[in-house]
Amino acid sequence: MKKDLKDLLPKHKSDIDAIRKLEKYTFEEIEQNIPYLLEWTQDLNWEIALPTAQLLLPYFNQLTNYLIPVLSGTDDCWKYSILSLFEKEFCISKDKKLLLALKRIKDHPTKSEKKEGVSGLINQILA
Repeated sequence: MKKDLKDLLPKHKSDIDAIRKLEKYTFEEIEQNIPYLLEWTQDLNWEIALPTAQLLLPYFNQLTNYLIPVLSGTDDCWKYSILSLFEKEFCISKDKKLLLALKRIKDHPTKSEKKEGVSGLINQILA
């Protein structure tokens, strides 16, 4: 039975204590909250962004289905943030779906993806 962790989830951009409490749980226990947790990585300037990424880092290979919607979406600042926070993991990823999403941006970046530096960062990652 999955534990309901809603009360432990971050409440604001500086709620690092919540992230620290979640560190003791397994991926299976936090999985239903991954979309919510990823929202805290939308802005690299938020105090919670890096700790949240560090919490999810060990599970990067299990995050594909949660990362694809971000990479396919219209929030280019969030794309840049995700790519920056998980840059090393994207570099070594062999996940075909994830690589296709990156390749789409590399080959056909939108004006906004160019402006926000997303396409440039992807060029570095795929180099």
